[in-house]
Amino acid sequence: MEKLSTLIVAACFGLLVLYKFSMLILTHWFVSALIVGVATFFYAGKRLAAPATILSLIILFVLNVIFVEDSKKSEYQSEEHYQQEESFDKERLEREWQELERQSRERQERERQEREEQERFEREQQERQERLERQERQERQERERQEQASASVYNKIFNDYYGAISAHRFSDAYSLLSEREKQHQGSLESFAKGRQDVADIEILNFKVTDERESTVNADYRIKTKDNDGNGFLVRTFDGNVTFTKSAGTWKIDALSSRKIDEHRE
Repeated sequence: MEKLSTLIVAACFGLLVLYKFSMLILTHWFVSALIVGVATFFYAGKRLAAPATILSLIILFVLNVIFVEDSKKSEYQSEEHYQQEESFDKERLEREWQELERQSRERQERERQEREEQERFEREQQERQERLERQERQERQERERQEQASASVYNKIFNDYYGAISAHRFSDAYSLLSEREKQHQGSLESFAKGRQDVADIEILNFKVTDERESTVNADYRIKTKDNDGNGFLVRTFDGNVTFTKSAGTWKIDALSSRKIDEHRE
């Protein structure tokens, strides 16, 4: 009977050892089973085998409870530590991710500000360039307008002068001369007498070349047709006329010309 109980106990502990090995756990179970197995082997066939086995089982139970609690506590602490480590890693990763997002937002904000600053600078440059171009265009238009207005004034005087001579309105033409030019041309009678043969005067070109506050010079080309009794003598002249301002009125102050062509019709 004692041998049978010993075999049963040894078989149970053997199965327990195999189970623990199969679970790949070499803990206090293996040590306890080994102690009980050794005790059972030495007590086998002796009168104290059954009590020793029971005592060994009690000791095994107590040790198992103690070791299991310690093991559970250690496992719990290990699990808690792992969870803490995992939580710490998650927090660290989250902080790093938040920092990366913050840096990304700051970089995007800087890029946006730089882009807006560049766009504002380019817009200001373009507006400044447009203002300068508009101002230059206005100044050029104003100069052209003034030149055209001035040229029209001098051109009108010049056209009125030769138009009056062509129409034999010599007093009107004479009135357009300055006092200095009148002295150069002589009296109205002599001025008219020297132009009695004029049949027509055509102004081919008139261009202001120099304009000052009280003096203006212009180049011109005219074609005259004189009736000398033998037909019409046609001559072409290039010349220069000077206008002067006297008492607020522009007058012809000097006339000079050279003949470049002559033929009869």
